[in-house]
Amino acid sequence: MQKQKYSCVVEIGCGKAYWSSLIRQMGIKVVAQDIYPAYENKDTDGSDAFLDDVKVGELNDSMIQELLALAVGNKTNGSVHGNIKGVAALLFCWVPKFPQTCEDFLRIISAFNSQQFKHNFLTCDIIVVGDNRLCGSPTFWTNLQSKYELVHRIPLPRFIGYLDSFEVYRYRSLSTNR
Repeated sequence: MQKQKYSCVVEIGCGKAYWSSLIRQMGIKVVAQDIYPAYENKDTDGSDAFLDDVKVGELNDSMIQELLALAVGNKTNGSVHGNIKGVAALLFCWVPKFPQTCEDFLRIISAFNSQQFKHNFLTCDIIVVGDNRLCGSPTFWTNLQSKYELVHRIPLPRFIGYLDSFEVYRYRSLSTNR
């Protein structure tokens, strides 16, 4: 990931925010969200999350609006304002297979590609980390791949039998113009 590539990365379901912390170290603005507080995401060694500003709560419409506002960096009366005009990215690490969670993830993808958000960013790439055979529902992958094109894939070190990778998807109408 190039430092100047993304203006902002929003990680959904960040757990302990490991990936978000790495991206922030590159100087990129990061907004991280998870349904559970960091103390519930402790490893066996008792370590806390990598970031202390994770937004905690369910991925409902108000949380999506808050994440949009934080990504833009300005919130007024519940609406999103700003004029960043860079490229944003949504980051999903090991997308759960639960149908409701996948529907929530598809809703946030739609929200981040709405006209409201595109007023502030040129586009929003989707970054998926994990083994696609084991994460996300068929509906999630069908919807993602119908609108987005895989433009970059990096295999990651992994346990035997897993096929973890770091994948970047770009909205189809934009990927054909680059």
